[in-house]
Amino acid sequence: MKNVFSYFKREFKTLNRIEISSNNLLYNYQYLSSLNKDVKISPVIKSNGYGHGIINMAKILDSQNIPFFCVDSLYEAYKLQNEHFKTPILVMGYTIPENLKFKKIPFSFAVYDIETAKVLNEFQKGCSVHIFVDTGMHREG
Repeated sequence: MKNVFSYFKREFKTLNRIEISSNNLLYNYQYLSSLNKDVKISPVIKSNGYGHGIINMAKILDSQNIPFFCVDSLYEAYKLQNEHFKTPILVMGYTIPENLKFKKIPFSFAVYDIETAKVLNEFQKGCSVHIFVDTGMHREG
């Protein structure tokens, strides 16, 4: 008698396919950057590049002299740092202030509350901060 679970071991092919055109991505970035020379555009590649691969997206964009890559967490920031990209990194997601006390961290941070600002001031002297202002949608980005 055939094992009933052997039927579930087949590989299925997905109907979805995503292709990223590096030329189109670079064109879009350059076009947005050209609209106002006083405004700097920083790509948000958090959440694994929104499913497209954080490393893949960073590889394409790293040559563009970008102010910083925007990520959600220290995990994503360290993932990019381990790949040695030249673009600085802004951690936009909330970081537990306790995690900022252990060592000097080479990233910029979004500040959500006074506690985080105090911890950054004491333990991450000289780091860049961006003040998070909630306009009512409770979203970052």
